[in-house]
Amino acid sequence: MGNLTSNQNKAIEALLTGCTHVAAAAAAGVSSRTLSRWKDDPGFSEALKQRGRVALAGATTRLKASVDTAVDVLQDVMQDGETPAAVRVRAAVAVIDGALKLAEVTDIMERLDALEAAINAK
Repeated sequence: MGNLTSNQNKAIEALLTGCTHVAAAAAAGVSSRTLSRWKDDPGFSEALKQRGRVALAGATTRLKASVDTAVDVLQDVMQDGETPAAVRVRAAVAVIDGALKLAEVTDIMERLDALEAAINAK
């Protein structure tokens, strides 16, 4: 992963910012075919995956930091009698959906932890 060329690093950055394959190749100054070969290379593909995970972790951290504010806004909208009923209902649905998804993910994580503990105990 640490042995990537400057052009390979440029291609990874372009891919992670949402560029198409052709646009990422152009950003890296290489042909589309070269980028295809790089994607087949284990070192390049692992670097792409790793940087993608890092980018996702950063975005996740930012989202987590915004959750309290978002819930406060939704609660304000739900409880504001001046807000149209349809908007209040959408806010309530968003809060309920978020709570249900959180409960689902929490349950899955607890099950995964239990499975990992059982495997490690063997």
